[in-house]
Amino acid sequence: GLLKKHQKLIALMSDESLYFTASKKFPKLTQFLMIKFWKSCDALICVGDFQVDLAKEILPKEHHSKIFKIFNGIPSEQMQQLNLVSPALNSKTIIFIGNASVVWRTEYKGLDLMIETLVECLDETDLSFKIVGNIPPEIQAHLLKDVPHEKKDNMQFLGQVENLESIFSEACLYLHTARGEAWGISINEALAAGVPTIVSNKTGSKELVESVEPNFVVSLEKEVIKNSILNYLSTSISEKEKFSKK
Repeated sequence: GLLKKHQKLIALMSDESLYFTASKKFPKLTQFLMIKFWKSCDALICVGDFQVDLAKEILPKEHHSKIFKIFNGIPSEQMQQLNLVSPALNSKTIIFIGNASVVWRTEYKGLDLMIETLVECLDETDLSFKIVGNIPPEIQAHLLKDVPHEKKDNMQFLGQVENLESIFSEACLYLHTARGEAWGISINEALAAGVPTIVSNKTGSKELVESVEPNFVVSLEKEVIKNSILNYLSTSISEKEKFSKK
């Protein structure tokens, strides 16, 4: 009742709303109200194929014509800077970038799953996991509470980092197994820096990763993620360089 007849209502879909509705993570009333809202919109602008697919799954077919897709990217100046990075492909340093001020954000980003998986990987190979972003000490403690003492030093929280190029230059792999993240702009940045990247099939920018190597898009099963990481780490440097150049 607040809109005038000539006004249009357009929703930009670039957060967790569609996935949390489709996966029934939201309470039933929230799901109902979200769908009612989207039906009332004149257009849904979706960031990437993942959001488009979720919108079409949730909304009746008669609403599909108002779903539009855009892409997500980084500024050309930043792209040029990142393209100059030479990753440490012969290292065993794995990177993740993301902010999480509350526990549910760590689950949405899949950070808890990544840590659990890498703890198991440490039984078979040495590695270092460097986590960049604003994650408060109490959230860090929550994430590390089940990590054996002897493995905690392998999990490093670096906080906010201005110069991502220096971080990517240490990396052999970027890991981002999110549970429904709409896109994940840090994946664009990692790929631009030539860092091979493994993501979950519930991460929006999987469409970018697929263009480098389809097998780097994995399901959210811990064993599948673990095998993908270990397989990559055991790959020859020449193969890693091919992925990096792509």
